[in-house]
Order: sequence, then C-alpha cells, then structure tokens
Amino acid sequence: MTLLPRVFCSEAFIATVADIDIYLLTIESWNDRVLVRTVGAMTEGAQAIVTADEEESAAWMRRRRAGADEPPPEGIGARLARSLTVDLSDDAGTEFRLIGRSAGVGGGAQLYCEWIFVPTMAERASSLTIAVATTDGGRSTRTVTQKRAENG
Repeated sequence: MTLLPRVFCSEAFIATVADIDIYLLTIESWNDRVLVRTVGAMTEGAQAIVTADEEESAAWMRRRRAGADEPPPEGIGARLARSLTVDLSDDAGTEFRLIGRSAGVGGGAQLYCEWIFVPTMAERASSLTIAVATTDGGRSTRTVTQKRAENG
C-alpha cells in the first residue's frame, strides 16, 4: 500500500545564523523517512552574503580554468546547514536517526537546507518536534501537529 506523505508546514522562526534568520519551512513524513526543510529569509543582508558567495564562486571558477588546483569555496547554504544541529522526535516515541543533510547552492536556493531522518514517523503519532541548536549556543524547539480529517 502506498501512503501519501504527511506534511507539516510551519514558517516558524527557529534560529539566526550569520545574521540570517532561519525559518522552519516544512517537515514531511514519507513512507521511509522524514525531511526537515528550512529556509533563510532573503533580507538585504542575506542577499549581500549570497552575492558575495556568487562572486567568490565565479572567481574560483576562473582560477580553476587557469589551472589552479584548489577546492571550491563553501557556499552560505552549506555554512548554514553546518551551523545548525537538528534533532527530531514525535509524540509516539519514535527513535529518529539523522542520515544526511543538504543545502541549496544556486538559482535562489542558497538559503535552503534539508535534513533527512529515518524511520518515518509512527502511524499513531500526531505531532513532530524539532530541536535546533546553533554553533553559537542558540536553541529553539518547535512542535507541529497534524490535524486529522474527519471521516464521513
């Protein structure tokens, strides 16, 4: 049987990293995993950081084409993802394990980050809680609750 994902939308503020306000975008419970997605607010300050990253990346590409052998610069998305520790729990006591994270790299997705947890949330669970810690000691917790549709 194929189950549709359970999607929780929040838009709640969860952290500030590198002067960028980070918001919980969605938590999605799929058949075998849970995705936690965040996005940074594209303020003037954030846009300046993104622009500087794009310029640094373009300069690296020019050096690379000229024969330089150096790793690419780390973009703001990767820095944001690395600066946040995300933990997940549900109201059924499921033991989630982080198996990966990723970050946006261009095309307007530079402030987007995603964490992947297994297993999926318990069928009997109705809420998920994320706990976020930043490398500078900031902490926040958000709980999202699924509203069940009435049958009939």
